[in-house]
Amino acid sequence: MAKGKYAKCVIEVKDPRMKRDLFEGKVTNVLEFGTENFEKSAVWFHSCIVYAPGAGYGAGDIWERIRPSGEKEVIHASRHKHPADEVFMFLGTDPQHPDDLGGEVEFWLGKGEDEERYRFTKSTIVYVPGNTWHNPQWFREVHRPFIEVVILVLPEYASSEKRYIEKTQEYPPAFEKEYGHILKEYRGTTE
Repeated sequence: MAKGKYAKCVIEVKDPRMKRDLFEGKVTNVLEFGTENFEKSAVWFHSCIVYAPGAGYGAGDIWERIRPSGEKEVIHASRHKHPADEVFMFLGTDPQHPDDLGGEVEFWLGKGEDEERYRFTKSTIVYVPGNTWHNPQWFREVHRPFIEVVILVLPEYASSEKRYIEKTQEYPPAFEKEYGHILKEYRGTTE
């Protein structure tokens, strides 16, 4: 790549080096972008390709990744809320029918008496206002691969832990009833 004034703003996508057993054979993480890639970035960005059902985000599984620094990071996925707005985009890949997601996604917003479950089969954007509980999400059906893109913009980028207001491992009873038996083998402790 040519070097120039803005060369630092053109960043090659690298393997995010994530090991997530729950996703094996179902989801491929394409990239994650944040201060690890661009020191002054206030943007956190994530994308993945979903190609088989039976996995999801924020569902309590434990996974790991190797940071660009070479450091191993262990993460316990959770329901959570951020101080800023977050956008989730679920995009179909059929060029003749881009509105058809190619599967079914379940997405939870709120917590306790406030929580709501949404299921969709069309290309969909889920806008999560700051300070709103969200997750889990679950890929229920996949007929054709689709893409998920997540963008969180903070006034000033914060590290992984500081970008959350609060986290919990408590999940909606209906989610636990339907998927808890699947997730049992992927949950545990981070110790």
